[in-house]
Amino acid sequence: MPFRSKVRTSLPAGTEVTLPGGGGYGPPWERDPELVLEDVRKGYVSAERARRDYGVAIDIERLAVLEHETRALRAKMGAAETQHNGRRFAYRRNR
Repeated sequence: MPFRSKVRTSLPAGTEVTLPGGGGYGPPWERDPELVLEDVRKGYVSAERARRDYGVAIDIERLAVLEHETRALRAKMGAAETQHNGRRFAYRRNR
């Protein structure tokens, strides 16, 4: 049976559909910092990407989350989201 990437259906007005995606659910800076740290430990994510994409500052030598710096990074990310049309999932960044 071939895989279908498109499905058409009719839904009642006001129905909200939430689907998972490969990028996760919700803004990346809301992910638990300890889970991001675990991804760094496993080599899934670099410390640099943890900082840039998830707003998690990591002490590379101790492999520990830097709490104060992480809070500051995430506050900036949340403020940038709010300024972008006030939409909840309006996270944008230049690569």
